[in-house]
Amino acid sequence: MVESGFLGSQRRAADLLNLSPDERYRHFVENRPGIARRAPQYLLVSFLGTTPESLARIRGRMARPTGAS
Repeated sequence: MVESGFLGSQRRAADLLNLSPDERYRHFVENRPGIARRAPQYLLVSFLGTTPESLARIRGRMARPTGAS
């Protein structure tokens, strides 16, 4: 259990350093859709390492159909 927790924290640290905010949010939604829907925005932005404004832009881009400008 400790090893699993350690690996998870290492993966999260690597994601914060290597992935864009869009990629971090997309990964989070794909892996934890229930939490993404229920969690308050302030917790999501804290976990993702972004701002409320950035999260709103990311969600807007994801809601747009592919190919729209």
